[in-house]
Amino acid sequence: MVRFCTIRTRTVTTSTLQNYGRTFTAVAVYGTVSSPTYLATWNNVKSQHLPFFVAVKDQDENYVLGFSYASGFPMPAFQAYHHTAEISVYVDQNARTRGVGTKLMHNLMDALKNPNKAVSPNTKQILGIMSVDVEGPGNGSGLRDWYGRWGFCQVGEMKKVGDKFGRIIDVLILQASFEDGEEGK
Repeated sequence: MVRFCTIRTRTVTTSTLQNYGRTFTAVAVYGTVSSPTYLATWNNVKSQHLPFFVAVKDQDENYVLGFSYASGFPMPAFQAYHHTAEISVYVDQNARTRGVGTKLMHNLMDALKNPNKAVSPNTKQILGIMSVDVEGPGNGSGLRDWYGRWGFCQVGEMKKVGDKFGRIIDVLILQASFEDGEEGK
């Protein structure tokens, strides 16, 4: 079940993010993510009136399968970018390939595209910033291709900007648009 994240479920999602930090190159954090750091992210998303979703197992608020959110890009203080959001999607490793990420992404994109269905402002451009894990599906292109299902296209690549688990990591910049005539480009 996917729904808006509440104060109650936001504390449980911290463990999902911590697992990412310990095991995946897709997150720029190492190991433990402190509750205050995660709380700041949640508060930032909420203060911008952007969506933050959580997927839970069978209505059990203590069993988080994943979460997704949008945040202002690059900094909310730069008002010229008010129509652009950056998205993040995290799925617990035990819930992967079960459609959880797809449901989270569907809800997130729908809330951004249809602001009357959520609290989000009028978002027109959506960015996905992803690390390339050459040990992942398709030598790292699997996640990029998954984003493509929602109209994301690669618009940039930063070479050798990350370092995790003793590996140098490239980062891709993906973009989708809700502008008239541009959707899906």
